[in-house]
Amino acid sequence: MLKYLKLLVNIRYTMVYYSFTALEQFDVSMIVPMYLYIFDISITNLVAFFFLFSFLIWVCVSNFIIYLVPNSVQIFFELILKFVGGVVDQQVGVRGYKYLPFFFLIFSFILVFNFVSLMPFSFAPTSHIVMTLVLALGLCSGIFFIGILNHGIK
Repeated sequence: MLKYLKLLVNIRYTMVYYSFTALEQFDVSMIVPMYLYIFDISITNLVAFFFLFSFLIWVCVSNFIIYLVPNSVQIFFELILKFVGGVVDQQVGVRGYKYLPFFFLIFSFILVFNFVSLMPFSFAPTSHIVMTLVLALGLCSGIFFIGILNHGIK
């Protein structure tokens, strides 16, 4: 009987020890520690989430078949694409349609990550300044590079 009582106490202790908090979704925790000389290239939950999202997008796109008579999923994506196309038309104009797949990717990336962040006890990648900084610097440098290629340096 004493053995079962100790087991019950240990189970209760581990349940309290491993309990989740609401702020845990903002923690970046190391999954696989890796170091390259003095550089820390560890795989964290943020990196794992990016890889998971990229893999899921690749699976969805590679298995997606466009039908002549669209199904509900195709109608949903066409509505989102029409919305993003309207924003591109208003902000950039007709010349911006060649960049529509890129804008659609960025829009869906941020939208999906924000929806995932709304689920309780899930990871919130858009709340980290690193993600915001990488997206902003990458997009701004790409836009500057495209502008220099199209218009040249004057």
